[in-house]
Amino acid sequence: MFLEYTSCHHLSYLFIFQGKKVKMIAVGVGSGIDYNELNEIANGKAENVIHVDKFEDLFVRLNNVLRASCEVE
Repeated sequence: MFLEYTSCHHLSYLFIFQGKKVKMIAVGVGSGIDYNELNEIANGKAENVIHVDKFEDLFVRLNNVLRASCEVE
């Protein structure tokens, strides 16, 4: 499942996934990233936080995104 999140939304919807076998991966794009928010989205797991400077850089980091999303916890 993919959820799009922007900082204008509240993180309150995250409680829906707590206690379930859902792996949250936070991907931040740009320079105005709030790392605390990304960390909260990723359930406090730094290895599930990915930051790139621009959208095009996601293609370079695609393997990181896939690895993070496919690993079993």
